Formats: sequence, C-alpha cells, structure tokens
Amino acid sequence: MSAAFILNSHGLTHGGFARQRNNDAFVADDRLGLYVVSDGMGGQAAGGEAAQLTVTTVRDILRRQRSLLEAVGVGDTGPEALELLLQHALLEACAAVYNRACAAQGSAGMGATVSAVVIAGGHAVLAHVGNCRIYLLRQQKLEQLTRDHTLTAEHRRARGPAASQAPNSSQALSRVIGLQPSVGVDTLVMEVLPADRLLLCTDGYTRYLRDSRALGKQLATGSAATVATKLVEAAKLAGGEDNITCVVVSLADEQADPARNSAVIERYAALGQVFLFQDLGLPLLARVVSHSRRPRHQAGEVVVKAGEVCDQLMVVLAGEYILTRADVEVGRLSGGEHLGVTLLFHPRPARSTLRALTAGQLLVLPAEALQRLLRQRPWLGMGLLQRLGERISADLERSYHQREGSQQHREDSEQF
Repeated sequence: MSAAFILNSHGLTHGGFARQRNNDAFVADDRLGLYVVSDGMGGQAAGGEAAQLTVTTVRDILRRQRSLLEAVGVGDTGPEALELLLQHALLEACAAVYNRACAAQGSAGMGATVSAVVIAGGHAVLAHVGNCRIYLLRQQKLEQLTRDHTLTAEHRRARGPAASQAPNSSQALSRVIGLQPSVGVDTLVMEVLPADRLLLCTDGYTRYLRDSRALGKQLATGSAATVATKLVEAAKLAGGEDNITCVVVSLADEQADPARNSAVIERYAALGQVFLFQDLGLPLLARVVSHSRRPRHQAGEVVVKAGEVCDQLMVVLAGEYILTRADVEVGRLSGGEHLGVTLLFHPRPARSTLRALTAGQLLVLPAEALQRLLRQRPWLGMGLLQRLGERISADLERSYHQREGSQQHREDSEQF
C-alpha cells in the first residue's frame, strides 16, 4: 500500500504595481493533487492568455487521467507513468500556446514559463520550463527543486555543480512555453514525507528573495493560506515590480507509517555518504534514487559471486553484509557503507563474494542507469568524474604511507 497524504494548499496572485495586467495564472487543486504556476509574456493581453492557456491545458489533461492518478495513489502503477503524463501535459500546453500565437492577430511572441507538481502515492512528480520555481521545506531545510532556465544559469551549470549554486544575474530565458511548437521539459520524481511543505512561485516573488533561510522560516510557520499571503505581501513591500504568484502546499499523514518515512530519510542519508554524491543537494540525490533499485536479501543470500562481472554501486540501507575471498573474510559493510564506485565507470569481475550476513537491503545503482542520468545532465557527469579523480589521487597518495593490506581505509577498489 502506498503512502497517502492529506493535502492542503492555498494560491494567491497579485498584479504588482508596475504592470497594467496580471499575466500570472495558477492552479491549486487538492482533490487532484495538482499545483501549477505560470508566468505569461507577450504584448497586450497575450501574456495573460498564454499563462491561463498553459495552466488550463495541464489541468484538463490531468483531469482526464484520474484513473492513472488513482492507480499511482494505491501503488498499482509506478510514479514514472505520472512523470510521463505531466511531461506530456506541458508539451501539449506548449503546442497550444504556439498554435494560438500563430492563429491570433496580435499574439505573435506570446509565451509562458511554468512549474507544476502532482502528488500521488507518496511521490511528488515535478515538471518545469522557465524560471518559475518550486521549493521544498523538509525538516527545517529549504531546497530549490527546480533549476532556472536562464542563459546565465545554463552557463553556470556548464561550468559544474558548484558554479550552478551562484545566484543568477540575468533573467534572459533559455526555455519558454509556446515560442516553438515543442520545448525541453525538466522532470523530477521524489518521495514526499509528512510535514513537507512545497512552494511554487513566479519570478515576481523570487526576484526579491535574498535570504533562503528567511524563506524557510516563513514557510515553516502558519497555515498554507497565511504563508502564501505573507510571501505575496513581502514581494509587494519590496517593490512589487512584477506580477507575484505563490502557491503553498502542506502535506500531512492520512495513515501514519513511521517505518516508511524513516526508510525514505535513511535512503537519502546513506546515498549522501557516498563520496561521489556528497553535497549534491536533494534534487540530484532524488534523481539518483529514482534510477536505483532497492533489493532485499535474506541472511546467507549471495549477492555477487567472485568472478562475476559487476557494474553497479551498492549502498547498504539495512542489515550487515560480508565480503569473502577464497572463503576468507576480507571485510564487512553495514548501514551507509558502500562498494562499487569505480565499477560504475569501469565494470570488471568481482574479486570477492558479497553475501548478506543478516537480513538486509541494498540501494543498487547500475552503471547503465547512471549513464542515462548523466546523458540528461552532462554537467553533473563532469562534477562526478572530478570527485572520482580527486579520490583516486588521494588514495594513491595514502597508499605510500600505509602498510600493504591495511584495513584502515576500506574502499571497493581494494576490497571488491
């Protein structure tokens, strides 16, 4: 049975003080579990029309697929089907806006940015084009789940993960709904937890956002309606030079499942201990988790035999595992420990046998899945290769100062 949540949301939009029209639009539908914000652009009323057409198209497509939402909600269908549906909905919105611009006089150049979330079956599925944003507040930590599609942000991402964290100085958009018949849509699937709070907002709010810690505190206090009102008022007080839209979504347990919630937290924590993925942030960790498997093993079960070609990273989520070579124990792994990092980049026969010492569970990331993720985000691959190179270099230097066979530094390249 999948996790079920009570959803409570509130959306608020204001035209600001410098624009004649409010070109923002939003949907906040707790029954459908769908939340969308869109910021339109174009002359006269075309921008508002583009934004409204965008959110209406997405909402109508999701409404027609209630059976799929219900199947994901009860666990009969995986969230990946919902990811494809939401991506399709944004592509249909892009085509609808483009066709309207081509057909309607005075609407040339109309377009919109959009961020959307649908929540079902313990998962949030996100889709995004442009510079509207989605934030997540979880356990007092604020995470930006979307990446801005601006020229400056794209340039920084091309320079690597660290550079992509710098604030954007340019709002020139690199992706827009409706300027072309189709567009690249970013998607993300991640597990949600009770007490999570989501914020969807247009750049009329984020242009005034200087302190993410302050936003985190604001999101943590009060009802969804209270928070949305405070955020819009803050943007107005800061100048209100653009249309301002904020949708706040609160999640609560419908049927408490502490074991499931703890397992979700532990998955991310365990993966974050792997040096390759340290400090990547929740959105990228969520992508890695969504590309992974989580097999369970009985005590004594062999996971990998010596001599078998292995091409996967394995992280221990629960239980204890033992490595043996010629029936001699050469190491043990427990919660959070891992092996197989180098196998992601260079598959080879295992030199040791890996067996479950107790009942346990692994998070397994195959090389093919990582390669698929890196094709989607080449700049991430650059960062991972840099970290791998730095670690190998450090290990080589350390080997000069340790006795051969030392167990002080246990790495998969030495033990597996």
